[in-house]
Amino acid sequence: MTYVHKISKKVSLATDFAYNCFSRDVKAGVGYDCNSKQSRVQGKIDSNGVVSALLGKELYVGLECLLSANLDHKNKKDYKLGLSLAYGSPVTTLFVK
Repeated sequence: MTYVHKISKKVSLATDFAYNCFSRDVKAGVGYDCNSKQSRVQGKIDSNGVVSALLGKELYVGLECLLSANLDHKNKKDYKLGLSLAYGSPVTTLFVK
């Protein structure tokens, strides 16, 4: 279940909740999305202590540079950093699986 509340034209806040009835695993998260003409910033933290961020900057029409980070310092001490170029596709959101 996901709920998104639009604060303004550029800023949205979101929450998500997932429950697996077979494993009885519960996961919840809160996040934000700030969108401007040329860039987009997203962030999320979930109940497992995983912090995620995404920065997308439009370089030219149809060409975007994406910088992402994922920190799981509570459980696995796992840190990830990503950099990519995307042509012709919009910036993905942190809430889409």
